[in-house]
Amino acid sequence: MHGCCRASQEIPEGFDASTWKIPPVEPTSLLEDGDLVDLGNRALEVIYTPGHSPGSICLLDKKNRILFTGDTFFPGPLYAYPEDVNIDDYIASLEKLKGRMDEYDYLCSGHNENIGRKRRV
Repeated sequence: MHGCCRASQEIPEGFDASTWKIPPVEPTSLLEDGDLVDLGNRALEVIYTPGHSPGSICLLDKKNRILFTGDTFFPGPLYAYPEDVNIDDYIASLEKLKGRMDEYDYLCSGHNENIGRKRRV
């Protein structure tokens, strides 16, 4: 049994895992490269980084010098699925982030450990 599941949580009758999908939602707005997301005490710049998936973004906290990379960059193997990944876009996105390395000291990735400037991959 998976650690997050309880014995009392059973799969609903008639559930078919082969056809189940997360239903799409309508966005209230779309983010674009260079937009600022104001969280009150923190502002994050949107950096469009397609490649791993078509709409990938990173978020840069310039004040605290932190780049939130999501799935665009993380220490570990890249799982690339042909229906989502565009390797040329992915390489261009990594080059874009490389060109901005003087703007951040820490990478907070969507997977594995976070990386500080003194321990770059």
